[in-house]
Amino acid sequence: MKRVIVKNKNLTPTILQLLIDKFPDGYGIRDVVRFSNAKGKYIEALEVRTAEIMYLVIADAALDGSISQFLEEG
Repeated sequence: MKRVIVKNKNLTPTILQLLIDKFPDGYGIRDVVRFSNAKGKYIEALEVRTAEIMYLVIADAALDGSISQFLEEG
């Protein structure tokens, strides 16, 4: 399975919908996956999957805003 790290600026409507479907009531600390990148910096992300791809979406304040905006537009 392919793994893709996604930053807020690269979110697509498909990935946003996957997040909303998986976390309809929002996400909490137990939903966050923490790992270190190649530079040794810790990254916090939310994991969502399709049949082919596992997306690790960077969990930050900008993500909350993107989800809210997507819901308002939807």
